[in-house]
Amino acid sequence: MSVFGYPKSFRNILSDMGYFQLIHFDCDHSFDLSLQSQFRWYFTLYMFGVFCVRSVIVLITVPSFVLCSLPFIQCLITAILYFQSLHFFIPHISIVFVLAFIQGGISGISYGGTLDRIHKKSELKAREFNMAVVATSDTTGICLAGFASIFIHNYICSRYLNSYP
Repeated sequence: MSVFGYPKSFRNILSDMGYFQLIHFDCDHSFDLSLQSQFRWYFTLYMFGVFCVRSVIVLITVPSFVLCSLPFIQCLITAILYFQSLHFFIPHISIVFVLAFIQGGISGISYGGTLDRIHKKSELKAREFNMAVVATSDTTGICLAGFASIFIHNYICSRYLNSYP
C-alpha cells in the first residue's frame, strides 16, 4: 500500500500563515473585535476544527474518495482567502470564521484519516515506516508552506503599499 497517494495539507498551512493575518474587518463587521482579536479567533476556530475532527476520527472510517477530495476543497478555501486578502469582498467576519473552522476540520480529517487508514490497512512490518513517511512529508509540507507564505504575504503587502501614496 503506497502512502504517497494520501493528500497532505499544504494549502491550509499556507492560508493560515499567509492570509489570515491580512484579513481584517472594521468593528461594525467583526462583532467589535480588535484586529489582534480577529487574528486570534481565526486560529482558535481553526484549532477547534482540528480538535473536533480528530476527536471523532476513531469512531468513523473516512472513505478514500473523501480523503482524495479534500485538497480540492482546500484549494477553494485558499483561493477565497487569497482574494479576500486582496479585495475584501466578504461582508462579515462570521463567514471567515466558518471558513477557518472548515479549514481546521479538513486539516484534522486529512492527517487523522490518513494515519488511521495507514494504521488499519498497512502490514505490521511496514506500518511504522509508513507512518514515519507521512509524518515527515507533513512536516516538510508545513516548512515549505511557511516559507512560501513569507513571499505571498510580502506580495500582498506590497500591493497595499503601492496603492497608497
